[in-house]
Amino acid sequence: MSLYPGLFITFEGCEGCGKSTQARLLYNILRQHGLQCILTHEPGGTPLGNKIRDVLKVKRDFHIAAEAELFLFAASRFQLVSDVIRPALSSGKIVICDRFSDSTFVYQGYGRGLDLKMIDEINELATGGLGPDITILLDAQAEIGLGRKRNSGEDRFEAEILLFTTKYVMATCNRRNSSLKDGASYRPCNLPRKSAAWYGKACCPHCKKNTRLLPHQI
Repeated sequence: MSLYPGLFITFEGCEGCGKSTQARLLYNILRQHGLQCILTHEPGGTPLGNKIRDVLKVKRDFHIAAEAELFLFAASRFQLVSDVIRPALSSGKIVICDRFSDSTFVYQGYGRGLDLKMIDEINELATGGLGPDITILLDAQAEIGLGRKRNSGEDRFEAEILLFTTKYVMATCNRRNSSLKDGASYRPCNLPRKSAAWYGKACCPHCKKNTRLLPHQI
């Protein structure tokens, strides 16, 4: 969890579940309420991270070993925490991040089969012990996720969405006791624009209880 004046919120979920859309909607809602916040994502969010993202996400004619993939994600995360997340939290801002360390446990751990203890140690180094205050997990069926992707299979992880979807939901819920939201049932046109109450319950690591994310509580 974050020990800084700001608030760190992460969105997690399988490919095509709508988390990027919901993260941006929450960002816009909080801005409308006059709250200082930033929106970022993984991998990427910094010049170095964006270069790493290009290597990781785009299909290429060479193989990336699972361990190499893990270290590339960690390098991107370290840079993002150092350059963006920690400075923003230190200044009291709300940070909304599309994916964070939970994704590594699911994709590289449960998906690739890498040792979870090793991943935990690498994540600890990459984040300096920093973790989210609130994680919102969105779920959607693999077929729905695939239907939302529009890059014609150029995304390395899109090709493996059927493998990762079930593992993502189960592993993330088990790891963080996160609140599970059905990403398939929410459409942008139906989302409230003037209140964050739609986001409902999320697990708060401070009290280990479900809490409601409302602007006046932040």
